[in-house]
Amino acid sequence: DVLLQPSPALTWRTTGGILDFYIFLGPDPKSVVRQYLDVVGFPFMPPYWGLGFHLCRWGYSSTDITRQVVANMTAARFPLDVQWNDLDYADAKRDFTFNKKSFKDYPEMVQEFHSRGLRYIMIVDAGISSSGPPGTYKPYDEGLKRGVFIRNTTGQPLIGKVWPGPTAFPDFTNPKTHEWWYDMVKDFHEQVPFDGMWLDMNEPSNFVEGSQDGCPNNNLEHPPYVPGVFGGRLQAGTICASSQQYLSSHYNLHSLYGLTEAIASHSALLRIRGKRPFIISRSTFAGHGRYAGHWTGDVGSDWEQLYYSIPEVLLFNLFGVPLVGADVCGFLGNTSEELCVRWTQLGAFYPFMRNHNDHGTRPQEPYSFSPPAQAAMRNALRLRYSLLPFLYTLFHRAHSAGETVARPLFLEFPTDPNTWAVDRQLLWGGGLLVTPVLEAGQTKVSGYFPAGTWYSLTGVGAPAWVLLPAPLDTINVHIRAGHILPLQEPAFSTAQSRGKGMALVVALTLNGFARGDLFWDDGESWETFERGDYTEILFLASNVSTGS
Repeated sequence: DVLLQPSPALTWRTTGGILDFYIFLGPDPKSVVRQYLDVVGFPFMPPYWGLGFHLCRWGYSSTDITRQVVANMTAARFPLDVQWNDLDYADAKRDFTFNKKSFKDYPEMVQEFHSRGLRYIMIVDAGISSSGPPGTYKPYDEGLKRGVFIRNTTGQPLIGKVWPGPTAFPDFTNPKTHEWWYDMVKDFHEQVPFDGMWLDMNEPSNFVEGSQDGCPNNNLEHPPYVPGVFGGRLQAGTICASSQQYLSSHYNLHSLYGLTEAIASHSALLRIRGKRPFIISRSTFAGHGRYAGHWTGDVGSDWEQLYYSIPEVLLFNLFGVPLVGADVCGFLGNTSEELCVRWTQLGAFYPFMRNHNDHGTRPQEPYSFSPPAQAAMRNALRLRYSLLPFLYTLFHRAHSAGETVARPLFLEFPTDPNTWAVDRQLLWGGGLLVTPVLEAGQTKVSGYFPAGTWYSLTGVGAPAWVLLPAPLDTINVHIRAGHILPLQEPAFSTAQSRGKGMALVVALTLNGFARGDLFWDDGESWETFERGDYTEILFLASNVSTGS
């Protein structure tokens, strides 16, 4: 446990182990983030299409339904870059399979999406089904032969239970597992040419406590001190702490499971596709941002979760995982029209934007709502797409210089005490301030504006809290004086928008100066920056009267 004390101080409780402490001296918050990333690694550069709008649902139960969703988005004139499927696609919910009835033309569907400039991603769970007869399920048969699964204390694969039933868990600390994983991903990609991977249940999650056979009674399962974990026991919702992995016991490696799976998946996709991998993972650890992004899990469809998503997104940017977002409109339970509009407006400023919800709940695709709500959502998405060159440049700065994409106000204004506790607003870079509505029935919203001039319909000068008009069709976005933002005419996908004309928004200071930059490459090739295959433009503007 690590507890924050008011002194200020930290209390660190541990039952042992070798502890390495890194002290980051700053002197300012930005420097601390950079120094931390110097240790754990800078974030990966996502493909340009990954910054577009993503759409998913648990409940798109056939290729016909999935196609219809895409058709509905097109008919309603909403941008869409990436269509996803949850476990519905899989045969008996098993990884690297697809249902030959409801998804019989699954490969053809993905090819159709590609022909329209769309991308496709499907879910991959950590557990590998172990219950089929020998010779019927290659991922388990081959994994058993190669010895890639986590073992119990008797040396046999530990068997837990998740969506497909009894399952074994790959040991991603084992180099053999990486090769096996690559082979499984490659085999499936040769059937279904997906563009990215969605890693779920990779804490690893388990529907039984420890394993189907329980866990031994030993010091690893019952240590002298148990931190405040889910269920109050180390085995609750996961696998036995004393199970054995290639590097050590699971007790020592549990928190690294999602990271090691992300590393293996990143490597596999790069080898298979030869382009920048796109991976979103539920479980993370220090250094995760080098390989993958993160979504914040199965959040409720309520106003409280809408608010909580802001500090979550900001924290993960400080952790070096800038590609992050919550399920737009919420996942668990029924959303409302007003909530979904407001969530779409905020979600347009998540670095990773995906609308995703649970089966059996109210549909929440943007086209599912009234014409006024659709118009508000469409405007929010078009605003995001117009800002993608700016957002992409921010990701380049994160990848190349260890900066944040979305950032809390205190990171940019550390000497202003009023910014220290602001968690209902966020910045993109240092120049774009977003003030969303986070409560029901509101037509105004209060936001803090640090010193300087902030341009929207009215300028804001001295540092102040300002009450802004915020009808349902409006999200307040302000540009900080001194910044130049590159924009592009929005379209219905990034493939289309990248061919449109560009423009600059120039926000001059009172002294008549502004600067900005643009990073531009082909949007998906590996290491374009490292190879010098890119264009970077510095913009400078001044309006200085020379007198007569």
